[in-house]
Amino acid sequence: MLKKILWALLAAWTVFTTAATYLFLYGGPKNIPFPFPDQGHCTLEASSDKARKDLAASLETAGVVRLNYSFLAGQTRQTLMTDNRTVVLSKEIEGIIGRLPGNSRSFVVEDPSASALGFSADLIGRGWESVVYDMTPNTSPPRSLMVVETEALKNAVIVFRRHSMNMGQLYILP
Repeated sequence: MLKKILWALLAAWTVFTTAATYLFLYGGPKNIPFPFPDQGHCTLEASSDKARKDLAASLETAGVVRLNYSFLAGQTRQTLMTDNRTVVLSKEIEGIIGRLPGNSRSFVVEDPSASALGFSADLIGRGWESVVYDMTPNTSPPRSLMVVETEALKNAVIVFRRHSMNMGQLYILP
């Protein structure tokens, strides 16, 4: 009798873990990668939203990377490729975000504000002009994404940001 109970418990446990794994892996939004490990990303700024779509499609056609999904992030439209590091973005906006170069390299750090300010101070100490911008002033948590613009880089910026799990809600585009 005890043997039957143990076999029943084992069978129930197997069914439960299989169902839980399936729901965990496939129950959420489709084509969204698990953000582990989040090693930052490289952005390529397209000249328009049509160019963003065409660049992503051409990268896929060339066999380099495939299109993963597209989303809205603030006032930009972005397409993440399947390497989980290449992002093609378009921004047709005014103000500081519209003026900053869209070509960047982001780094995942524990405290984006401290890292960006430290990086900027070091560049200034080496004789370069450098400015830090908070791209997430009205979000929770604040200072999740800090951009450093410096004359040491040509047509690009350095981004310090939190892990993607701590960046807030993304709005997936169709």
